[in-house]
Amino acid sequence: MENPGGSVLTTILTNQKLHDLAEFNVVELISFLLGQLNQRERDVISRRYGLISGEREILESIGKLHGLTRERIRQIE
Repeated sequence: MENPGGSVLTTILTNQKLHDLAEFNVVELISFLLGQLNQRERDVISRRYGLISGEREILESIGKLHGLTRERIRQIE
């Protein structure tokens, strides 16, 4: 792959990044990203997107679990 105006090293690094993306594991990425959140944020996101039970939960039900309003859950999401 040619890289007009770029170095061979830049080309190699770009190709390596593309290769790394091809090897990308979505489950590991989601786990990593969820790990960056606090417990409540992680629970809200997991419930909203069905990562806990396989079923997406509505704002109201998540709010009741956390003692928060539907709007606050939406803001956290």
